Amino acid sequence: MSRLVCALLVTLTLSGCPSELTPPEPDPDPTPAPRACNGDAALCGLPVDEVAFLRTHNSHASEERGYSQLSWNHYNAMPTQLTDGVRAVNMDVYLYEGQMVVCHGYCTLGLQRLDLILAELTDFLAANPDEVVLLSLQNEAPWADTLASLEAAGVGALGYSHTPGAPWPTLEEMLDGGTPLLISAGGTPAGAPDWLHRDGDLSWGDHWGAETPDDLDCEAENAPFDGGLYFFNNVLTAPIASPDLANQVNHDPDLSERLQACGAENGQIPNIISVDFYSLGDTLEAVRRLNLGGIE
Repeated sequence: MSRLVCALLVTLTLSGCPSELTPPEPDPDPTPAPRACNGDAALCGLPVDEVAFLRTHNSHASEERGYSQLSWNHYNAMPTQLTDGVRAVNMDVYLYEGQMVVCHGYCTLGLQRLDLILAELTDFLAANPDEVVLLSLQNEAPWADTLASLEAAGVGALGYSHTPGAPWPTLEEMLDGGTPLLISAGGTPAGAPDWLHRDGDLSWGDHWGAETPDDLDCEAENAPFDGGLYFFNNVLTAPIASPDLANQVNHDPDLSERLQACGAENGQIPNIISVDFYSLGDTLEAVRRLNLGGIE
């Protein structure tokens, strides 16, 4: 502070000149934001069977990863899917030319090393510790090889062990237990680890093979059972997936209306909402609204 300024202060305030300016008091620590599980604090206290998860069918089969249009199901690869808000992923596992890979049907039409796509999943979970993700496998490889790959990737250590029919944990309980993954497959081998579940033990739901929007109805192919997750199919194949087909069923108001109608008819919120080309239409927003408002 200059002598002139100090003299003026002394004159005006009749006080001495401070040796240095007093720093301002720091602001008190702001109140931490509430934990947001799967993007919303309101979901943290809900059990898994009261939460909706957007699922990408054949999550690995994307244009971004070089899959042919004869085998693709999405434009974006799995890291983008997860970042966008997809919370259930699906992989088809094969042993191809001595290597563990994911393919869709014919590996000549596109493939990715299994260890690399599993790393995409575990990297996302490490960077996003408040997210719960469902992983379903269609395993076409020897189970010993698949299990070894899952263990080597650290996936097994993240898997939640659920007893079929038991009450579901909340999302927060899964996260606090360090088990943010729920892993299942169409079938499981004898002596399977307790974190690997059979699809049919965890979920019930809609039929496959729909070719037109009229083929998608609310009738469950597998009957509902206590504690089961409601699998909601929103996929058209005629005879393969395509953006044109996805555009027929991925848009609101039709998608949200069907989610509401089928939830009301079956007495449960659709939990696993399976789609192709998720980035087309309103899939993310429809699931967000379903989580916010439930079944009306």
